[in-house]
Amino acid sequence: MLLNDDSVSNVVTGTSLAVIFGATTGSSLAVLRNASVKQYATSTAVNCGLFSVTFFSIREAFLAFQRSKNPQFGLKDSQTQDADALFSSAMAGATTGGLLAAVARGPRGLIPGFFMFGAFCTTGQLLYTAGYRWRQNIILRSQENDQKSIESPIQVSTSLQRNINIPAHSTVYDDDENFKRDTAQDREWRKNEDKKSLWDWFEVPKWSPIRKLTDEEYKAILDAKLRELEAEMEDIDREMGTTSK
Repeated sequence: MLLNDDSVSNVVTGTSLAVIFGATTGSSLAVLRNASVKQYATSTAVNCGLFSVTFFSIREAFLAFQRSKNPQFGLKDSQTQDADALFSSAMAGATTGGLLAAVARGPRGLIPGFFMFGAFCTTGQLLYTAGYRWRQNIILRSQENDQKSIESPIQVSTSLQRNINIPAHSTVYDDDENFKRDTAQDREWRKNEDKKSLWDWFEVPKWSPIRKLTDEEYKAILDAKLRELEAEMEDIDREMGTTSK
């Protein structure tokens, strides 16, 4: 089964990272053992490269085969992503480990290599999937909090809450047609397009007590000020009416 461009890119990227990791690890071991850095780095990089190119090639082949069966069952790739990745990693690790162990140690190394590398790759895939889902949940919670802050960006002041007879008026959200039409993603893209200076691209960390206001937050603050001014004017009118009587 031929691999598509994305699969080939995954194989090349994974192999390259494994080779770099192997060379770095080999060099470190050589320094600790006072041995030849070149020899250790080269041998470790070659071993990691052979394992990774075999592993990722088999893994992508398994993934492509499993995804090709999804339309038959009316499933989408996103629905079987975790299961496909786990099965493909387990089978690729077991197959690669068994083959390389048989080449290095003979037929007696086939079964141990199969189970050992299969278990190792299965555990690694489970940890990766758990970490990936944890990161996705954090991003989703952050987006939900941002959406809630946009929908209810301010708390009405106590002076405004006491005056329930304030005449209704159109807010800045009602007058802004772009805001009503745009989605949150559209506003995010427009925010990037409107960046004109270097400081506009500077992202303040979320843990910082100081942050840059977004356009929506600034509009919300202006709207709050307008409501408070209306409330104060209403109080003044009532006081003047009481005094005149």
